[in-house]
Parts: sequence; structure tokens; C-alpha cells
Amino acid sequence: MQQDKAHLFVRHPKQGVVQGQGQLLEKMRFRPFDTHSLIHKKLTLGLDSKYRKGKELKSIVTTGDPEKEKEERERSIQQQIRNKENLRQEQEKRHASTPTRHRSGQRGTGSSSDMGGLQTALEAEESGGER
Repeated sequence: MQQDKAHLFVRHPKQGVVQGQGQLLEKMRFRPFDTHSLIHKKLTLGLDSKYRKGKELKSIVTTGDPEKEKEERERSIQQQIRNKENLRQEQEKRHASTPTRHRSGQRGTGSSSDMGGLQTALEAEESGGER
């Protein structure tokens, strides 16, 4: 305690005065005279609450089986993944089967059979417009 400068003070509550008794040169330990005293109870309650927080056991009551719940969650996640994959495949199929528009305004996938059908449709429109 050579580095620490500690002093001992005594409080007089009735007079409202704090009286300095002197500098402490050595460590001092205070022990209560009686373990049933009010001061001892206050000190132990403060210490108990401080150190008891980390050592308390916490119990959690579960109504179901946690393993089954975990398996159900995994199954639902796998089902969601399968649903998304199926949806993506359906969208790709629809996109592939839907004719695309070209610059000239014609529809078709570029096969010769589609082009023949489109040409006859265009010729029919043109002949109908000349009447």
C-alpha cells in the first residue's frame, strides 16, 4: 500500500460530520462481530447478488421434441428450395416456348416451319388490306 494513499474516516450521522482519523499504512480487514446483524446481511446480499448472476442455472421447459422440430424445419427448408427450383424450371420452359419478337415484328423461333406459317399470315393480311 505504499503507492495508495488511503485514509480512514468516521461518519457521525447525528451531527452531520465526517471526521478524518488518519492515513492507512497497512491493509485492514473488517469482520462483523455478529453474522445476524443488519450490516452483515446488507453486505452479504450485495455480494451474493453480484456473484450469483453468472452461476445461476437457467432451465428451459420445452413442450415438444427439439430433434423432431429441427428435422421439420430442415424438411420445410428443403421443400422451399425444391419449390423455387421447380418454379425456375417452369419459367425457363415458358420462356423457351414463348415466341420472341424480332426487329421486323415477326414472331417465331427461327425454324423454317414457323417462318412459312408467318409468311402466309402476312400475305393474307396484305391481300386483305388491298381490297
